[in-house]
Amino acid sequence: MAKVSSAPVHSFPTSSTLLILLVLAFAYASPAAADPIVQFNVRVTSGSFVVLPGEGNECCRLPEQRPRGGIVLRGDGVEVTGSGIAVGPGVGCEFGCAPGTRVNFSIEGNLEHGIVTAPGQFGPIEFDQFGSDGVLGGGSLEFRSPQSFTLPGTSTGSISFRTPFAFAGGAGVPGFLPTTTPDGDPIPANLVFALSGGGTATGTFSLRRENGSDLFFFDNLRFDFAPVPEPSSVMLVITGLTALAARRYSRTSDL
Repeated sequence: MAKVSSAPVHSFPTSSTLLILLVLAFAYASPAAADPIVQFNVRVTSGSFVVLPGEGNECCRLPEQRPRGGIVLRGDGVEVTGSGIAVGPGVGCEFGCAPGTRVNFSIEGNLEHGIVTAPGQFGPIEFDQFGSDGVLGGGSLEFRSPQSFTLPGTSTGSISFRTPFAFAGGAGVPGFLPTTTPDGDPIPANLVFALSGGGTATGTFSLRRENGSDLFFFDNLRFDFAPVPEPSSVMLVITGLTALAARRYSRTSDL
């Protein structure tokens, strides 16, 4: 569902302050900052984010050589594809971790460039954070995993861990209002996407011998989205189960 406002959005349905700053920065930095904002609250139900190791060595590589991720996400009639840098504990074993190290899959990423397809637009919108390969736009991604794992003492090959994850993100690109002016011209607008969802994260590591030591190296990290029940739906299920248990208890007590 899209929400239209005539001023920059000052509230955002996510816990990440970075997402708020992203949206406000996009709205104010855009040449069309005075254009109305169309906000899409998107519950991601399918797609994935796959992170691979970066290039170069630890001491002297460029920022753009850090681990990168490619994303495809879909939900509520919106599709976002793109890629960007990924940082955080999830890629912490890129240059090797000793057996027994605790690892966690939480990461943050950005959308440097990509394509957004949204309801009410004339077609896919190609964006770039510098506006060089498309219109000016970008986004931020945050994946949080509550569980950590311990790398084993030995391994005969690759080893994988799986855990649930929670996701929050945001993106902004220029677009148009669903309505048009009396003369038929489209009305420019800033499109803001508040993204949320969850699913299963899978991290794969391989054991290699480096400089006389056995180390586990991060091979890839994959976040697969799946439909996640809304909080209200979960409460309805809990309420229903509680009522069912109460009825059974009542019948047992009457016997």
